Amino acid sequence: MNLWLYLHFPALQLDSLLQEHTAQPLAVLDTQRNVLVQVNALAIERGVEVGMDLATAAALCRDLQWVPYKEALESQKLQEIARWLYDLSADIVLYPPDGLLLKVSSMLNFYAGLMPYWLSVQTLLNALPYRYHYATGYTPLAAQLLAKAGECHISEDAQKLKQRYAACSIEHTDLAPKYLEPLRRVGIVRVADLLSIPLKELSRRFPLEVTHYIGHLSGELSQPLEFHHPPEQFQQYLELLYEITDLQVLQGPLKRQLSLLEMFLRRREQVCTRLQLRLHQRNAASLEITVGSAQGEYQAHKWLELAQLTLGKCQLTSPVYALTLRVEQFQEKAGQSVDLFTGPQGQHTSQQLVSVLQARLGPERVTGLSRGDDFRPERASIDCPALTPSEPAIQNAPLLRPTFLLPAPRALAEPVAIIHGPERIDTGWWDQAEQVRDYYIAHNQAGQWYWLFRTPGSNHSVPQWFVHGYFS
Repeated sequence: MNLWLYLHFPALQLDSLLQEHTAQPLAVLDTQRNVLVQVNALAIERGVEVGMDLATAAALCRDLQWVPYKEALESQKLQEIARWLYDLSADIVLYPPDGLLLKVSSMLNFYAGLMPYWLSVQTLLNALPYRYHYATGYTPLAAQLLAKAGECHISEDAQKLKQRYAACSIEHTDLAPKYLEPLRRVGIVRVADLLSIPLKELSRRFPLEVTHYIGHLSGELSQPLEFHHPPEQFQQYLELLYEITDLQVLQGPLKRQLSLLEMFLRRREQVCTRLQLRLHQRNAASLEITVGSAQGEYQAHKWLELAQLTLGKCQLTSPVYALTLRVEQFQEKAGQSVDLFTGPQGQHTSQQLVSVLQARLGPERVTGLSRGDDFRPERASIDCPALTPSEPAIQNAPLLRPTFLLPAPRALAEPVAIIHGPERIDTGWWDQAEQVRDYYIAHNQAGQWYWLFRTPGSNHSVPQWFVHGYFS
């Protein structure tokens, strides 16, 4: 028989809300039934309970805040949790909107037993901001029934597990309410009452759905399962309790998301070079922001620094009510070597410095220089991605070139003394930008060193000597 672990998240939507900046009682309301389905601890202290209608809860707690229940949001959070657990357990089944089923049997040899396996799962779950109930069972429905009943029990003892779920109330089963009332009328209030009736007799006395449920619970009927395989990506959606109009206030929510990303990357020994941040605006289209790192980072505080620089250049057109952080591409973490004797030479590596500059100025404004395959000075170097290693030049003799090249040559307007030259550059005839120049090195009376050229055969009525650059 296979052993299963079921995880039930009773307040998934409530726990996913950002509550660090609120000290008020909070509840989640099913607006269709006008019933509270989730309440926080502060609301419980004021007497508010799950199952109350909004009017009763408001009478007990005047400052109660509530948000509408969103099943799609819980299903999305459930998939995010499954993505985390996929590193620890290979076979996962989703029970939307608030349950996960993990196949334990196939993992016991890898973890050398049930308790080491559960300890790994529990450590991960405790790092997430969600409350949960858990239980094991030898059928998926047995584990689910115990978890929903709040048993929180881990065991491999089949007999004890059966005794536990048999003692559960039928209220904790997945049977629809329309089947529960007829069962109560005939005195069936515990699961054990149903298990005591043979399946054939059960099918004659009660609807087929009840028979199928008990058959799957006891293992007499096989239950089809669809295993979930999450995509290899990181995505976290966070809905805010209040709307934000100042991007600087996003630091708190974003820090929480980046902390989860850091934990995600640490577990995989990976880094990422690009984040996709989506700000969901109330009355406008979502604002898409890309944050990049030339080196690749995993630490939350470094990503937060880059994100703040990027957000400083953005402007909101409508209040933000939620944000989504998404990463699709990862790479292995590269080891960084530091000289044993000199140690680190600064607070940032060259890649980190480039990342900060690109976040502040924009990626298109921070580039490197590479040698161009052209003798014309204006085209001797070309822009390239920052920190791209340049290929060594192939030349017979070193060329004397100035450190500073003017954007455009200017006419020489002072006496100079020529020290070196000429060097003839005659090229560009193939692209209608021909240059025929004789270059010289000279200095003026103040000691400045110039790179000059003269255009042979130019009209003597216009200046024929030009300054093209300066030597440092």
